[in-house]
Amino acid sequence: MRLANILALALCVALAGPIAAKAAGDEAAGAELMQHWAAVHQARMDARLDDMKGALKLTASQYPLWEVFEAAVRNADKGRMDDMREMMQNGARMSPFERLDVMSSHMARRAADVKKIAEAAKPFYASLDEAQKRNFGARWVDVGGDPGGSWEPENWRSMQ
Repeated sequence: MRLANILALALCVALAGPIAAKAAGDEAAGAELMQHWAAVHQARMDARLDDMKGALKLTASQYPLWEVFEAAVRNADKGRMDDMREMMQNGARMSPFERLDVMSSHMARRAADVKKIAEAAKPFYASLDEAQKRNFGARWVDVGGDPGGSWEPENWRSMQ
């Protein structure tokens, strides 16, 4: 059996319990799963931002610009997590058209968040030297930016 088939089977077995509990109406299991995922996601985001900050070797004059940039990234991430929670909690009760309206609102909010990140990143990036800019580009992909310009959930490509 190919590794992909083994991994897919393991994933199905691992998710069978939470999916069955959710299907049986046990919303507590779904909420617990979301809470666990959110905590893991937050820890990863903290680690990635700390790694980026350390790799950049910021000067004292760059720290205020970093803090503005970091706050924009964290605020956008928090908004995305809040949107996901809302859909997990209310999505099953929405009609298809209500779901589309909510998703449209979430997308508009995310677009505004990406603009805020870009606005915060421009002066910060301009303050970096060439070596720091290379490190920023390499680390930005890990934090949540995509070289193609999209803002995707982590592991999105592996979930498709």
